[in-house]
Amino acid sequence: MVLSFTIDVSSFTKMHTGRGILPENIQEFSEYDDLQKEIEDPYSRDYLICTVCEDKLSRLEAIFASQLNDKKLSAAIQAKSKTLQNHTVLVDPRYNSSLYQLLIQSIFYRCSKGRFNGFRLNLKVENKIEQNLRTAFLIKNFKKLKANAEIDIHYKFPIITCSFFVPEGDDPTKKFIATNQSRFPYFIMAGKWTFQLFENEKHIKSSVEWLYGLRDKLHTLETYSIIKDKANVIILDPETSEAIFQNHIHYFTDKRIAGVNKNIKSMFLHFFKQKPNENTTGYIFQQYITHLNQDKPELQSMAEAFNDYVKLW
Repeated sequence: MVLSFTIDVSSFTKMHTGRGILPENIQEFSEYDDLQKEIEDPYSRDYLICTVCEDKLSRLEAIFASQLNDKKLSAAIQAKSKTLQNHTVLVDPRYNSSLYQLLIQSIFYRCSKGRFNGFRLNLKVENKIEQNLRTAFLIKNFKKLKANAEIDIHYKFPIITCSFFVPEGDDPTKKFIATNQSRFPYFIMAGKWTFQLFENEKHIKSSVEWLYGLRDKLHTLETYSIIKDKANVIILDPETSEAIFQNHIHYFTDKRIAGVNKNIKSMFLHFFKQKPNENTTGYIFQQYITHLNQDKPELQSMAEAFNDYVKLW
């Protein structure tokens, strides 16, 4: 139906609704000021890739979705397939690793070319992936490739793909979409999936990125030695899945609180031509939260918080 929320640390939340959401139903989701409604979809990039190449990328996506679908992930958990630190490792021998490699590379490539949330690959890495895609897309009848087809991948990168544990009947799309400004590894979290891409194997040993706790819950070097050059997904155990989800929320909440306080100080200086002290900033922030908890839109809540301050005079 296309419903997205852009939650930014330094500005008010914005909502985008697609054609499948009727105007009278928008209020079911949240109270939003008209200034917070985005007309253009912030998560799409027009004319980034031509339609011919998009069709070929769609073929790669369809193979991934078929070979590593929810039914197979659930079966692997039930069968207790090869485990790694309490996580389930699903390796699909019928899914050629070259197609798997190219699909994951293309995800990072498209986020980089589209500058999604400021994400950017090193230019040399981006160019190598583009060369892989161009070479592969010259294959005759590419759109009819089967999962076991082997293609030429000149540039390969260490890749780790994980899936959060999703309880039966739960919505697998309710998690966040996020990209980190990290390079060792590059990291993308999209719904229930996380993807890591390393520029080379030596970086696996020296990775210092926290990745919301994933680094400590999944021993990267040991993990890679098991899944290297295989089409695979690591299904994180329930405890780890929930911990990473909560760590991401707490991390972002701390950033959001700091961003709101920064905005309060900036607005105070603009309105009153002087900097607020910490007590004043704290009071306006608490009033802002109070109004939010009364289900008022963010813009209205901030305006009323400043109005509460003025009433103190």
